[in-house]
Amino acid sequence: MLDYLPELLKGLHTSLTLTAASIVVALILSLIFTIILTLKTPVLVWIVRGYITLFTGTPLLVQIFLIYYGPGQFPSLQEYPVLWHLISEPWLCALIALSLNSAAYTTQLFYGAIRAIPEGQWQSLRRAGDEQEGHAGDPAAVRL
Repeated sequence: MLDYLPELLKGLHTSLTLTAASIVVALILSLIFTIILTLKTPVLVWIVRGYITLFTGTPLLVQIFLIYYGPGQFPSLQEYPVLWHLISEPWLCALIALSLNSAAYTTQLFYGAIRAIPEGQWQSLRRAGDEQEGHAGDPAAVRL
């Protein structure tokens, strides 16, 4: 067991780095997607809901396989060396898969928290003029 400790520690470092990076990317994506859902632009909402349905409705392992092995099926991608290098990198493919999957679930969480704020509170914030300052629903969203 101790003979393999250096390899295990290297794997631990890779796992922790991948986890931290995917959490950051997923948080940024989920905030963007939540804003899109709250704006209620029909086409964008439809696209985001389709994305959420796709990534929450399929197993993560299938997503990882499709992201890693899928683009390699298109030989025309090899004509673009930078793009080919990015999609053939296992760590980056794992980052993309984990980030997109986590962002889908986190978007649902954030959007549900915003929808849980009572309409009366939104109306009172609009009446008080706080919505223009970007503070609408902050206390209630934090409590949820």
